[in-house]
Amino acid sequence: MKSLILPAFCLLACLSAGPVGADLVIDDFSAGPLDEMLGESMLSLFASQPGLPLDSTVGGWRGVGASLDDPGPADQARVTIDTDAGTFEVDGDVENYSLGYGSSGPSDINEGMALNLNVSSYDSLRIDVASAAVNHTMRVALRSGSNDGDIETVIQGVDILATNAPTSYLVSLASFDGVDLTNIDYITFSTAEDLPTGFGLTLSGMSFATSVPEPGSIGMLMTAAVAGLGLRRRRNREVPELSLADGSERRSRTILIRTADCP
Repeated sequence: MKSLILPAFCLLACLSAGPVGADLVIDDFSAGPLDEMLGESMLSLFASQPGLPLDSTVGGWRGVGASLDDPGPADQARVTIDTDAGTFEVDGDVENYSLGYGSSGPSDINEGMALNLNVSSYDSLRIDVASAAVNHTMRVALRSGSNDGDIETVIQGVDILATNAPTSYLVSLASFDGVDLTNIDYITFSTAEDLPTGFGLTLSGMSFATSVPEPGSIGMLMTAAVAGLGLRRRRNREVPELSLADGSERRSRTILIRTADCP
C-alpha cells in the first residue's frame, strides 16, 4: 500500500465554484427511493437498484451498502435516499457505507453492465455534501478495463469536514493517473476507515465537472487544501465490495428494488 500527499490543487473544498459547461451526473438521487433501518435484527444492508433513469444515475444502476459498527442491542442506523429532496443520507452507529455504479468485472453482481464512460473532457470529480456531522475520509475509486481484463483501479481519499453548510469537493481527475479516462467502467464512494461515533452524512449529488473557482475564492480554497485536506492515493487495489452480506457471522439483508419501484 502506498500513500502520499499530493499537491494542494488536486483537492479543493469549495463553498463557491462556477461550472464551465455541463456536468456529467453520476447521481443526483432524484430516483430510486430507499429507507432502511439497521439494528439488532439487520446488521448490514446491500440494496441493488436497477432501471434508474440514465439522466439521474449513471449507467441506470445504483448499489447501496452499509453495516453497523460493533452492534449492540441499542445500536441503530438509518440509510435513506429521499428523491424529493435529492439526497442520500446515512446516520447512526454505522461502521461503513458505500455507493457503487457500473460493474467491477466478471465476478461482479452486475457483470456486463460496465459503464464504458468517457470522462476525458472533464477535469474534476465533484462531490456535493449537504451536511456532515463529523470529519471522516471518503474513498473514491475509478476503475477501467472491467470488460477487457486490463483492469486499472485508483482510489483517492477525500477528507470530508464536519459542516452544516452545503460544501462541494472537487477531486482532480489528473490524480487518477493510470486509469483510462476514456473508458471508466466502475465508480464507488465508500469509507476509508471505521466511522466515528455520532456519524451522519448527507450527499446531494456527485458528477464529473469542468469547474474553476470564482474570482476571490482561489486563496480561500488553496488555504483550505494546504491546511489538511489531504488526498491519499492507492493504485492497483481492489475496489471495496458493495455486498456486505456474511450470513455466517452477521445478519444481513440484500434487497432488489426493481424498475417498477424506482420511478
